[in-house]
Amino acid sequence: MADLIKIKKDKSFYPVIATMADEKISIKKIDRSRRCQ
Repeated sequence: MADLIKIKKDKSFYPVIATMADEKISIKKIDRSRRCQ
């Protein structure tokens, strides 16, 4: 949580959060496809 507070203070870090979220979503999709197989 401390990291998120620091990131909120610096707007330049917002894109980093977005990319991290996208990676998590893509990882979830990959996991689902593996389970289906």
